[in-house]
Amino acid sequence: MAYIRTRGCCACGRGINKGAATCHRCRRVPCGDCGKPTKVGLCHACGWYRSRGVSPKRLSIRSIITENPRLTLEEVGQAVGTSREYVRQVVVMDRLQRIKHARHNGKPVKV
Repeated sequence: MAYIRTRGCCACGRGINKGAATCHRCRRVPCGDCGKPTKVGLCHACGWYRSRGVSPKRLSIRSIITENPRLTLEEVGQAVGTSREYVRQVVVMDRLQRIKHARHNGKPVKV
């Protein structure tokens, strides 16, 4: 019981170690690019892209999807030369807007 009494409390109500200003959750700050809560200024993915730059395939995927959001992931992957899974990951990470199931019964669109 004596150990608990020596611990302080954070503003949110969580217990903290003696001498600490805030708890681990309150110390988190939003990422400068995507807004995810992180311990430092950038999250892992945003820091990786900043240090290494954006790949040319990623740029071409972005441009193809912004020009024609009705294309399937497979068609974009064939045009760029990557797999549809990589195209899906780029769409999710870069928050690109696509129109899903728009051509369910339609003809394929040429890139």
